Amino acid sequence: FEPSALDELVPDAFYVTVLRSPVTHIPSSWSYWNVPSHIRGNGGPMVDLDTFLSNPGKYWPVANRGDKILLLNNQCYDLGLSNEPSRAQVENLIATMDKRFFVLITDHMDESLVMLKRTMCWDTEDILYISLKSRKAKRINTLTPQIIHRYELIRKMNWADEMLFDHFNKTLWSRIEEQPMFAEELAYFRQRKARLSEYCRKFSMMDEVAHRVHIEEKRRIPDQDRLCHLIMMDSQSFSKHMKWKEGGKPSNIECLTQGQPRKTVVLPRIDGVSDNVIANILFQHGMARDLAIAIPRSSPISKSGILADFYAPTIRGKATAAPFNIVVGKEDKPLPLWGIQYSIDKQGVIVALFRHPVDRFLDLWKELGMDKLLNGVSMETYLDDPASFSHLLSENIQFRLHDGMSRSLGHKDKDFMIPFSQASVLAKRISTPVTFGLIAEHWFESVTDTVATDLFAEATMLAIIKHVIFCTLIKSKCSVQQKLQREMSVPAEIDEYKGFLYEIMNECQWTINKDPEYILRVAQKPRQGKEQQCARLVVDLENLTAIAKNKRPSRWSYT
Repeated sequence: FEPSALDELVPDAFYVTVLRSPVTHIPSSWSYWNVPSHIRGNGGPMVDLDTFLSNPGKYWPVANRGDKILLLNNQCYDLGLSNEPSRAQVENLIATMDKRFFVLITDHMDESLVMLKRTMCWDTEDILYISLKSRKAKRINTLTPQIIHRYELIRKMNWADEMLFDHFNKTLWSRIEEQPMFAEELAYFRQRKARLSEYCRKFSMMDEVAHRVHIEEKRRIPDQDRLCHLIMMDSQSFSKHMKWKEGGKPSNIECLTQGQPRKTVVLPRIDGVSDNVIANILFQHGMARDLAIAIPRSSPISKSGILADFYAPTIRGKATAAPFNIVVGKEDKPLPLWGIQYSIDKQGVIVALFRHPVDRFLDLWKELGMDKLLNGVSMETYLDDPASFSHLLSENIQFRLHDGMSRSLGHKDKDFMIPFSQASVLAKRISTPVTFGLIAEHWFESVTDTVATDLFAEATMLAIIKHVIFCTLIKSKCSVQQKLQREMSVPAEIDEYKGFLYEIMNECQWTINKDPEYILRVAQKPRQGKEQQCARLVVDLENLTAIAKNKRPSRWSYT
């Protein structure tokens, strides 16, 4: 909260905010954000909330930075103070809010909303709601000594938030006591809310996308249904809906992280699938933002995990290795996806490019020269009984032909004839670490669903993309086609994306038509410019890796 900035943006605004009692907020945040796993993942012990509260200062160094923001006076923090303000600062904040704010109390939301309605002269329909993403609180019938002690520790740690909450909770009830007929209106509001909740129950299984589809793409729906969809959308979807109403571009509206770029991405290389385009995207993204990139070693060394095959990134002047942000696997060695989270930065996502196995098999058959290796045996004869020809083929060739994409993700079984039911279970297990799968046969659809704005692109045949702002990559186990059917405005965003590619194609045409040596020299230039950006789109991955390793200026060195 910054009053001067907001006053300039929205003059004479009426401010509304919501506060919650720290004794209910802290246990909820502790479990919802899974803080114990953060402490454990950063090298600390596994602790419960009571142990943590007994000595918070001991655990802050091994918690995530965001954990301290969430757990230590976070309501004062959100209102413009630090996590550890002075008493005078809190008193000044309360004085400011008394003059300019209406404060709702989460613990008494119905009473707060009825009071807000009266203050704003609204109708009952304006404050109807259905609880979203809330868990049913465990009813505590008896305050045991342990619970009382926990509450005392929470209030002590969050003394500023407690001071804020206590003041405005008392203010709310003081105002309610002065209101005539308040109990009657509160009872009426709760009846209306219960009836609406019962009516909207038929939409309870819909997700956020489905609610928006009904509002934005269906021409005529009953007013009560429309109200249900609006009320049941979460804040992100409601923001997208408002942007849609204002005519925003799909690439800006549909960014699934609300404009916050992902900075940690892993690309396991899939055998028989040309994923140089995606690798180029990741390297360009990492170099543009000076992220820690996994630079491959020419030969492995005796270290554990991916450090055996990649140089360790260290901040210049420091000796300790830092976690990776961008990891592009080697073509000849699968990445250890199940353990890679210990080597990459927080909130990492794993992306892989797949293609139809039939098309992949046909292309590999030609690439490997199978007709010659099998002494003229036809593909049809071979497929009738592959095991009978195993003596003619090396194990590596057999592995590439049979379930090669799965083997790139760690499948090691030598049995090529797995029953379908077993293969289905195996595929699900192998693909579990992969956050999002791109489909080669649906290139534009896949990329549009994975990236948003700020693109540079062009290449031979199709397009090579540059300077990507990652903003989807949500945990999704549905296919690209299923996901596209559920996502909003995908056709419009694909058209927008193609148009942008063609613009970049024209801008980069002069550079791209030069000979490879000239393109490499331009790509290696230390200073950025349009020509350098264009050159880096088409330089081969080996040279791009060398450019990333030797990039100057950069905060990283690789050892």
